[in-house]
Amino acid sequence: MVKGETIDIDIKWLKESKKSIEWDRIDEKYREPLRKFYEDMLFDLERKGREKEGLKPGNQSFKSQPFEERLKELFKEILGDRADVGKAKLNVKDEYRDCLRPKGGKSEIDIKITGKGIRRQVFYLEIKYSLDLDRLGSALVRAITLDREKDSKFYVISFYEKGRESKAVYYRYRELCKKKPFSDYIDGVICFGPYDPELKDVIKLLKEVDENV
Repeated sequence: MVKGETIDIDIKWLKESKKSIEWDRIDEKYREPLRKFYEDMLFDLERKGREKEGLKPGNQSFKSQPFEERLKELFKEILGDRADVGKAKLNVKDEYRDCLRPKGGKSEIDIKITGKGIRRQVFYLEIKYSLDLDRLGSALVRAITLDREKDSKFYVISFYEKGRESKAVYYRYRELCKKKPFSDYIDGVICFGPYDPELKDVIKLLKEVDENV
């Protein structure tokens, strides 16, 4: 996560990026939920910016938590009562338990989406507000070591990638996770930061979840 002093940069970046989104080219079903998502994210960042004087140095959750909550709202709005959307605690696989030993033998996943239909496809979303190679690595460890449902999907979700070449970094990570052994455990890296005016990666994820729950 990034520290509080960068929040003004995030606000400026999101305001500028929102202007580039070509809303009329986005699937009508997802257009308004996504528009609301970005407006709410900007509101959260501005609100947190006003509160940041009270933050302790090193606080790493003051932006990831609103991002996570807004993502839950987005999926709930799209899926309605067809799926459950919330946190989940998963068992660590037996072969890794002696090495990791989380409290109670379980570890928490940020968002679990479970369809209520016959197929009951399960999606896990690991949230990394800002993504770098270390954070991608930590997500990979969780994808490997946690005992997930058979055929469940595991995505790493970020809002932006650190560094001046953030768009290029995002695409490198996305391509990396298409290669083995990463692709055996991670189904994709999706950035909700609006790098693409048509939000192609975001829409692709929304459609996949929408059509499989």
